[in-house]
Amino acid sequence: QSEMKPTKTGNGQYLQLTLQVVEGEYKNRLIFDRLNIYNANEVAQQIAQKALSSICRAVGVMHPKDSEELHDKPFSVKIGIRPASGEYGESNIVKGYSSLSSSTPVKKGSGKPWEK
Repeated sequence: QSEMKPTKTGNGQYLQLTLQVVEGEYKNRLIFDRLNIYNANEVAQQIAQKALSSICRAVGVMHPKDSEELHDKPFSVKIGIRPASGEYGESNIVKGYSSLSSSTPVKKGSGKPWEK
């Protein structure tokens, strides 16, 4: 799933992604990611644009007119663990995206492969 939402400050928009694990130990679990597509912070916006580009390459849809064109297309996601902070416990964080045929996921927002 995907949906454009306004930022808390109201001066930008992010793409809310809901990803579903399709196989393995965590099958059917959901993973969430937010891409700051329109943001006053230029670096945040660049990271989001690069992440979206990584997703597009991973699913083979290079110029989607809408994020729905990326739905129901399997790809690989590298997940990390965000440490507990304040009242919140540990949580998943998306680190990168790749096609199922690629053995080297691309680091989220960098366009660079993950180092082993």
